[in-house]
Amino acid sequence: MQYINAVISKLLTLLIIITSIVGCSLGKNLAPNEIVPNQVVNPKDSIIRDIETPGYDPTPRILVSTIPLNGIMIRNKAGSNISRINYQAENNRWIAEYFMEKKWKPINYKSIMIGKNNDIPAYIEVGSMRAEPCIQHYYILTNNADAIDIEGFNTCGAYAELLTEFLKSYSLPKGTKAYEVKTNSSWPSVFPR
Repeated sequence: MQYINAVISKLLTLLIIITSIVGCSLGKNLAPNEIVPNQVVNPKDSIIRDIETPGYDPTPRILVSTIPLNGIMIRNKAGSNISRINYQAENNRWIAEYFMEKKWKPINYKSIMIGKNNDIPAYIEVGSMRAEPCIQHYYILTNNADAIDIEGFNTCGAYAELLTEFLKSYSLPKGTKAYEVKTNSSWPSVFPR
C-alpha cells in the first residue's frame, strides 16, 4: 500500500511540474504582492518568465496563484503514518488520512508566519519524495472563499534565499484578510515535515 501511495505521489508531482511548464502565460511586470493566477514570477526582478518552451526548466521560480479552499491537499513526507492532510472549509479544520487506519481524523496543523510584519499565517508543504525537485507550497487561507498558493520551484540550497526574501516581503492584496484554522487540544498536533 505504501508503494502505491508513493507512486501516486510521484505522479501528482509530475502532473504539477507539467502543469507549471505548459499552463503559464507571459506578459507584464508585477509587483511582488500582486496575485495573478497561474503566473510564474521571477523573484529577482518580479518579471513573469516564459516557461512554455518544451522540456524541463530547472530555473528557480515562484508561482503565486489562488485555489479553492477545499482544494488544499498537503502530502506528508514518506515515513510518517499520515499520508495526506486536507483542509475542510465547512468546519475550518485540518483532517488527516492515516495509512494504517484508512480514516480521516481532525488534527492541529501548525502554521508559520510570513509577510512584511510577520503577521500572515501560512501552512507549508514541502516536497514529499527524494526524487522530487525542491518544491515548497505556502497556503494562505483568505476571507475570499479561496486560498493563496505560493509555490517555490527549485528554491532550495543555493536558491533558498530567493523564496525566503519573497516571503518576507509578501503582503496580501487590498481587502484580503488571512486567517488561521481552529485548533482543539484533544486533536493530535502535526508539524510541517
